[in-house]
Amino acid sequence: MNVTATELKTRIGRYLDVSETEPVIIEKSGRLKSVLISYANFQEYQEFKRNKNNNFSRPNLIDLLLDKPIEIENFEPLSREEVHGR
Repeated sequence: MNVTATELKTRIGRYLDVSETEPVIIEKSGRLKSVLISYANFQEYQEFKRNKNNNFSRPNLIDLLLDKPIEIENFEPLSREEVHGR
């Protein structure tokens, strides 16, 4: 779920409840700025960071939070040209 910073300030209680079941992506001035997640998801992320295995590329935090499947075997890093749009 995406929400503006102004909307978040107005209805913080609602979005705290929403963050228990899904990440709340916060936009400010038209740009993605932050993600509000439950404390339980934050603890899982902290545990992941402590135990991560550096033998493979780190999955995207949003994919982990949304429980999307991550296939490391098919992972192909972007080239410098793709990253920098050249």
